[in-house]
Amino acid sequence: MHRDRNDRDHHHRELAALPYTPGVPPKEQKQNAERDAREWLARAQDALEAGDLHAARRAAINAKQEEPRSVRARELLGLAAYELGQWQEALRELLTFRRLSGRRTQDPAIARCYIERGQTDKAVDLLSDLARGDVDVGIWARAQAIRAEALTVLGRQDVATLVLDDAGRAVPQARELFDAVRARLQLP
Repeated sequence: MHRDRNDRDHHHRELAALPYTPGVPPKEQKQNAERDAREWLARAQDALEAGDLHAARRAAINAKQEEPRSVRARELLGLAAYELGQWQEALRELLTFRRLSGRRTQDPAIARCYIERGQTDKAVDLLSDLARGDVDVGIWARAQAIRAEALTVLGRQDVATLVLDDAGRAVPQARELFDAVRARLQLP
């Protein structure tokens, strides 16, 4: 009898995991999931802006469960995990964001995740092919600063110095950022 109850419980768990509710038309279910995802995304965004990273992460997880291919859910979940120092989750979600959206706006955060996980060479590779026109100037400048840091970690201070010099010429308004990175990394 105990075994039958376990089988029944397993069956109920399987039914609960089904994506659609019996008796509700599929179109309405999709609309409900989209509405719920939007609500969770708004909560995640608000919590992230308020600095409540755990609430942001929970809300983004809920949004992702409602809409697994939601680019914004993946981005917010990745950013919340990033800010919490959960590098593996952040990396997974931000890479999924990048794959689904085709956008490279989170490449600096992805590179930071690689560095924190000890995969510094992947960070350098990722940022080396980020063209100035691929992203906003601020994102590109941040990417170059992280690239220089990664190169320094790999013992390539001479290349890191060149990266900062070139970036400073390309984006003079970010020279202060590059000078701060140069000083922190103790580069000439």
